[in-house]
Amino acid sequence: MLALKSLNIGVIFLLIMALMLSVRAYGETEQVEDDKARQKLLRRTANISLWRLKRVIERDGFYSARIALNIWRSNAKDAGTFDQSKFDEFKKQIYEKSIKSNLKCIETCILNENYTDAGICLHRWKIHSQELGTFDPVKHDELKKIIEEGKEKKKQQIDTD
Repeated sequence: MLALKSLNIGVIFLLIMALMLSVRAYGETEQVEDDKARQKLLRRTANISLWRLKRVIERDGFYSARIALNIWRSNAKDAGTFDQSKFDEFKKQIYEKSIKSNLKCIETCILNENYTDAGICLHRWKIHSQELGTFDPVKHDELKKIIEEGKEKKKQQIDTD
C-alpha cells in the first residue's frame, strides 16, 4: 500500500511538473510574440517620427524642426534603427535653413528700420553658422556695423523731431 501511495505521489508530482513546464513554455511563447509586437510598434513609431521630421523641416521653423529631430532620434533609438549620419544630415538641413532665414530676416528688418530685431536675427545667424562651422566674422562685422549705424541714424532722427 505504501508503494502504491508513493507511486501515486510520484505520478502526481510528474503531472504537476509537466503542467508547470507547459504553462511556462506557453508564457515564453506569449512573451516572444509580445516582444515582436512591441518591436513592430517601435519601428512604426520611428517611421512616423521620421516622416513628421521631414515635413517639419520643409514647412516649419528652427525650433519645431529641432524638437521633431530629437523626437525622431529618441524613437529610432528605441526601435534600434537610429542612424547617426541621417541625424547629422537632418541637423545640417535645419541649421542651413535657419541661417538663410536669419539672413533674410536681417535684410528685411534693416529695410523696415527695425534694428532691434535685426540684431536678434544677426545673433541667431551667428550662433547657427558657428554650429555648422560656416561662420564668417567679416560678414558678421559688416552686418553689425550696418545695424549699429542704422540705430544711430534712427536715434538722431527721433532726437531732431
